[in-house]
Amino acid sequence: TLLPLDSDLLSMEDPNCFSDFSLRNKENSLFNFAKGLMKFQSIYGLFPRIRSKGPKAKRIAEMLAQMRQEAMATANLDTSARQDVTAVQPLDSPGQTDLLIIIDRSVDALTPRLSQLTYEGLINEVWPVRHGSAKLPQAGNKDGPKRVVFNSADALFSEIRDQNFADIGAILSKRTKELSSVMNEAKSSTKLTTLRQVVNQLPELRQSYASASLHMTIAEYIQDYA
Repeated sequence: TLLPLDSDLLSMEDPNCFSDFSLRNKENSLFNFAKGLMKFQSIYGLFPRIRSKGPKAKRIAEMLAQMRQEAMATANLDTSARQDVTAVQPLDSPGQTDLLIIIDRSVDALTPRLSQLTYEGLINEVWPVRHGSAKLPQAGNKDGPKRVVFNSADALFSEIRDQNFADIGAILSKRTKELSSVMNEAKSSTKLTTLRQVVNQLPELRQSYASASLHMTIAEYIQDYA
């Protein structure tokens, strides 16, 4: 099963996958991944091109080809048996993706061991992110850890997640000043049109303030790990 963790990210969330096929030579995870990709194709159409790097990646590509042939054969049999009904052939439509690239982790085992210096990377180093969220401690620890979701639904996080941590302070300071400027302008303005615009933007402004406050707190906490 492929779980959507973000608008552009799917994951099997299978921590034993690499050890299973690298140390124990099990193909269960490979088969499950191939099935997940078949499900993806049934929704978004076929991958017109598939490229693989590494022996296990090649094996997944072979599984995909075999599963595709079996699915098409089953669909054709169903069409022949039911001539009066329009059969649904989910794997017989052009895809919305141009290329599928499958990479075997064993081809590059060094990269995961490198130190992460991006904002999102450091968050994951301090509080391991699982299923797109992490439990963060709260001041005073009154109610225990607070679960925070990290994905592109948070516009500010989407902007800073891949930035080097050394640049985060300046970005957050700039965003906070921009928000304060909008609020100060509203307080000093006597124009009804300006006030109406601010009132309409209040939910978004409050969310932006909360997001900026959250990320400033996180940045202060993890700066010792940078």
